[in-house]
Amino acid sequence: MKRNDITSNIQRIAAFEDRLNVKFEALSAFEVKEEYSDDHEIVVRGELHAVNGSHIQNDLKIELSIFDVNGRIIETSRDYVEAEEFFCFHTFEINCYVPPNAVSKLRLVPITS
Repeated sequence: MKRNDITSNIQRIAAFEDRLNVKFEALSAFEVKEEYSDDHEIVVRGELHAVNGSHIQNDLKIELSIFDVNGRIIETSRDYVEAEEFFCFHTFEINCYVPPNAVSKLRLVPITS
């Protein structure tokens, strides 16, 4: 298994985080080549923190969009965050598969569910 650190390819949009009073912390992203497949797995991990206090007001989704070098979205995935279960932060891992060497940008945004 070969791992390539692509954390620097993560793009956050502060306006989305500010609007929902949350922020991403401790982000990492890796492109992993498994022996049994031609595709590469993209693994994005991090924490979603409440900015004011320890709770969030609404259920949220963490949306990951993966772009190629031509600016096209080639894959999307998401994680769900329930307001009722949220306390201070939510740790997440989002996985998806893409063709080798296709990733140019990883856009990560919180949106209301």
